[in-house]
Amino acid sequence: MGRLAQTLDSLRLQDGQPDVEARSRELDSLLRHLTSSEIRRLKIELNTSSNDICLELPLELLLCITQHLDLEEVVSLRSVSRKWNETFSSAEFCLGIIKRHFRPIWEEHYNLNTDRKLLEKESLMKWLPGAIRNRIRRQHGRYQSMSILPRDGRMTSDWSDWQYKNGRIAYRVSRSAISVRDIRTNLTATYMDGNRLNLESWHLSDEVLLAAKKGPISLSAWPLAYPQTMSHGSIRLPAPAVRISAHKNQVGIVTTAHQVLIWSIGGALISVDTSAVHEYLPGFTIRQGLVVLHPLEQSCFYVIYEAWPKHFTSTNVHTRRVVAQEFMGGKPTKIKLLDLHLSRAESLDLTGPLHDGVVGIHKSFQAQLSTTSESDTGEYQRNGRSGQTETNDIHPTVFTMATFDIYQGRFALEDYCVSHHHSEEFLRSAFYWRNQVFVPVYGKPSEAKNPVEQNSLIAINQRKPYTGRQSIPCYGFQGSPLHLIPAGSHSDIAYYWTGNVDYAVGDEEIDHIYDVGSGIPNIIQRDDDFVVLMNWGGWTVWCFDKGRGAAARSDLVEIATTTSPSTSYRR
Repeated sequence: MGRLAQTLDSLRLQDGQPDVEARSRELDSLLRHLTSSEIRRLKIELNTSSNDICLELPLELLLCITQHLDLEEVVSLRSVSRKWNETFSSAEFCLGIIKRHFRPIWEEHYNLNTDRKLLEKESLMKWLPGAIRNRIRRQHGRYQSMSILPRDGRMTSDWSDWQYKNGRIAYRVSRSAISVRDIRTNLTATYMDGNRLNLESWHLSDEVLLAAKKGPISLSAWPLAYPQTMSHGSIRLPAPAVRISAHKNQVGIVTTAHQVLIWSIGGALISVDTSAVHEYLPGFTIRQGLVVLHPLEQSCFYVIYEAWPKHFTSTNVHTRRVVAQEFMGGKPTKIKLLDLHLSRAESLDLTGPLHDGVVGIHKSFQAQLSTTSESDTGEYQRNGRSGQTETNDIHPTVFTMATFDIYQGRFALEDYCVSHHHSEEFLRSAFYWRNQVFVPVYGKPSEAKNPVEQNSLIAINQRKPYTGRQSIPCYGFQGSPLHLIPAGSHSDIAYYWTGNVDYAVGDEEIDHIYDVGSGIPNIIQRDDDFVVLMNWGGWTVWCFDKGRGAAARSDLVEIATTTSPSTSYRR
């Protein structure tokens, strides 16, 4: 062994540094001459060796390092050695992973008293492995089932006027009525005002359906529990509502005059003083606003405004300013600003709350790096990694998703590389969820059917360095096997779903079999349980949660039930 060590030590470069390549060749040659028992012994020695710099680092530093890794990469660290498995499976490390990747769960745990924390820690450790498996499975597109729900014949001609939330699809059936369909039970309820007044702006939340009315100007809230109660809440508004948000029994309202109101259903209406926000918008005109209610702190909410320059010039025509003001107990506290410099003057709605406290702010094609300023401590962060170059992706276009994290109190930009010809059609159709962008898929331009007849989509990963990826998983119609498609230049595509029954995937590259973007907004919506794609015939629904898929029956059958005059049910 001494001679082997001397041989390795003698392999040095002219400057005295170890010759890594030469040492590697010698070690490779040695391994070829070892017996199986000697290799096993060597593995044991390596696993028991204390000379592991990584394991000598404090836990806090290890957690900081893992913030730059995907969840799947963090999990793979455990397979390096037994000691790594022990370190990266410890209770404290797992709590750090929960804080990073499952923030709402960590927030609930953090707010418990000391005794409750000790009791909950063990249950969290049992919960985490399954949660990680499900998260990774979603990232790879491995759904449990797929269903096609036919369009309700009563649905209005504006078929893009629909919403999805927590396993329910809501859509207009007339100017005065909105239907809510439960994907899991196939139960459909229709809500309308007792006087058949037209319903204006509306919003579907986890627990209630909210709709604004005129004459008098008001807002109504129908609980979504079944069986339906006989009454619903209603409140007069000082001006028509243009944007509504809700969490449990709390409702946030933005009016046509950009006035912000908070309503606890069944309680009083509170007007919020937003003058502190306007101080940060000199020379800007507010275009739209949004109230984001904190999922855990009832006294906390954010008011987010998007503003344009009052006077456009050649230098600011594509500039947008976003302001996020935090309120605690009705009083303004921290405020964050983001200036977006776009490649074209898009006019899209604020996406709104998405997952784990992340709020979708703006989707665009970036002209240059955006800038921020803040009135409180904290750093602006641009998420993402160095992108591909034109040597491996011809004519790349960087699609950027701007988000705001209410837990961390900061903006972030994430980059996605798409083909140059997708432009605005891609922009309007794209939906963002957990570091992936989802877009509907259509056929070749020469062979494409009506876009609303399609029921396929692709998922695009956040922009990464080129990895030379050779194939992309394609999941076909329910029951068909996985198929791998040559990746071509689109190496950031995570997976491809085709829901067409008669569609057969050939061996051509994915560049040649799809075109994305319909120019129609609000065509895809999703959460961790379901992905819902709207088309002319209805909805294609992919389910990730085993046992919670769409109801087997897709037809609607009338059932008798006792309801209030403003609610009817169908199944």
